[in-house]
Amino acid sequence: MNPVRIELIEDSRWRVLWVLTLIFALGLLILTSVRAVHSHRLTQHEEIRRTALRAQIEQLYASAPTSADPRQFSIKLVAESMQLDLNKIFSTVENQQLPGVRLRSMHLDTTSYSLRLEYELDSITKAATMTEKLNAGYEARPWQLERINAKSTADNSFNGLQTTPLFVGVWSAHIARL
Repeated sequence: MNPVRIELIEDSRWRVLWVLTLIFALGLLILTSVRAVHSHRLTQHEEIRRTALRAQIEQLYASAPTSADPRQFSIKLVAESMQLDLNKIFSTVENQQLPGVRLRSMHLDTTSYSLRLEYELDSITKAATMTEKLNAGYEARPWQLERINAKSTADNSFNGLQTTPLFVGVWSAHIARL
């Protein structure tokens, strides 16, 4: 008996086709793995860059001063202003009875905690007496004479009549020292 060999497909053409298909598949596999490695490296590089940027941002936020709530500062200022003892201030102003001296204005500044009194004086020598009267009862002498200004005669005239010249003295004191 002779062996029978049946070939349904020619060997040589299909072998070339299978080899080309295998080479193409290997090429695609190599190309895909190269792209995957490149993509992985880019992802790692971006992650390192992002981490460095986050560290810089956190450092900037840490070094930047935090701004306080403006309402909190206003509430604190109002609370401190309401706790001021104004009786001492008003008693100092009310108890000054010196002839020829008249209170023109009083300015209480709650932000710097200072008080300014402006008096009209009929003579410049009354400034020293007024300073002594304001500082009476205080060892630290809180009241300081800031300035004395002479008012012009035009300011003092009424219907053409000249009056005695007036001087304006300004005294100031820090409220905590009163």
